[in-house]
Amino acid sequence: KTKPEIIDHMQWAIEERAWDEPNAMCLDELSRYIEDKPSHFTAPPKKHDDILMSTAILLWIAYRKMPLPKWTDINRNQYNSVEPTIVSF
Repeated sequence: KTKPEIIDHMQWAIEERAWDEPNAMCLDELSRYIEDKPSHFTAPPKKHDDILMSTAILLWIAYRKMPLPKWTDINRNQYNSVEPTIVSF
């Protein structure tokens, strides 16, 4: 089963600041998430984990299944603001 790995990966991403979760509902679901048996994660009774799981799956795919973007150079626009350029996959 991959659910424990996906949740562990999300926890790693947040702890290592590889992901900064902006969604308050997701953070609320994460704060209530429990491991009720070894390697079995779930939301408490009458609570949901839909946002948490969709975000965790997104992170899993982004970090494990897709190549990470690579910065090529930094361009400055007419206002002297930095505009990063990303290499396409």
